[in-house]
Amino acid sequence: MSTSPVPAPQLAILSTIGPDGPGLVAALTQGITQVGGNIEDSTMTRLAGQFAMILSLSLPSPAALQALQAFCHTLQSSHGLVSQLHAAERLSPPPPPVGQRQLLLSVAGRDRTGITQQVSQLLAVHHANITELTAHRINGHEGPVYILVLEVAVPAAAVALEAELEALGAQLGLEVRIKSVDPIAL
Repeated sequence: MSTSPVPAPQLAILSTIGPDGPGLVAALTQGITQVGGNIEDSTMTRLAGQFAMILSLSLPSPAALQALQAFCHTLQSSHGLVSQLHAAERLSPPPPPVGQRQLLLSVAGRDRTGITQQVSQLLAVHHANITELTAHRINGHEGPVYILVLEVAVPAAAVALEAELEALGAQLGLEVRIKSVDPIAL
């Protein structure tokens, strides 16, 4: 008996935005599950009262991609979510960097223009790669407070980076916390 080849999973990227409210993640993931999709990576946040989510999905076939697209149109009608879904090419993950350190960096202080730009510029000078970034503005006792959290891959040669980040924090009146993350220990 001959068996037909099993199609390779279809990689897709789905981005969704719309008015925030309860049940949105459940509704969105229901559609993904219904078409046989698997979430490989995702991030979700609320920005200015809007729900925003980006997902990397494995879908069993191109037909599942079309079915998920149709489901996303129903979510626009029922929940006001606007989605973009497109097939993506699966890229081989880069080899693990030799001699790189992983840092978790948090920066907090009075909100002002340019905090993210100045921190990211310093990281770029040291050839550090930002792999995750989250920023929020909250109300503090003396006005708005900006909180920036980054995961960063830092070359081993960037030995002065931590001292320069602390100096930048002192110059801008920001609290800077740096934690080395050892993936082997996790």
